[in-house]
Amino acid sequence: MSGQGNVAALIAHGFAEKGLPPQQLETVVQSLPMLDAASAYKALWLIGYSQDLRYRSLLETYLHRTGDPELAAVALKMLSDWFGLSTAYILYVREALAGFAWDITGDVMAEALVAAGRILHDAADHPDLARRIYTELTAENASLKAHAAGAASAALGLTSLEQARMPLDGTPELAQHFKDRFLPD
Repeated sequence: MSGQGNVAALIAHGFAEKGLPPQQLETVVQSLPMLDAASAYKALWLIGYSQDLRYRSLLETYLHRTGDPELAAVALKMLSDWFGLSTAYILYVREALAGFAWDITGDVMAEALVAAGRILHDAADHPDLARRIYTELTAENASLKAHAAGAASAALGLTSLEQARMPLDGTPELAQHFKDRFLPD
């Protein structure tokens, strides 16, 4: 099997197993510049599974991947959620919420909305982020509503189980709790 084939097999195995041993992960990381977008996407998830902060700067290089918003979005997810560094990326989150011209899929904006919720959970004194989440949560257009619900849940500190137990039409109740906590009159 070729070197590239070995890397593809490592990625497939690691993605299925939700991680790789450090030496195998390093092989994947070294191959990142040569990977196609689909393989790079999975490789970034593998880096996230590792939660190894040594890869922080590598993930940061993907935040402005103008040619592939999905890679930028997964890098933001790994850094803000899995590595727990949301607050460190507040300026990037604000820029992404304003909209990057190259984010034609809206993936980066959607992930930035969820990251904004994590930021509010850690530090509630960002009314601009709270207003944006609330606006998307209560908007008639549903394009970002699910992400806004995730952001509000993260800000409120709801567990995945608590989120799962919410009724399907629970958005108005969630929006009210969010507003009461982060946007008092």
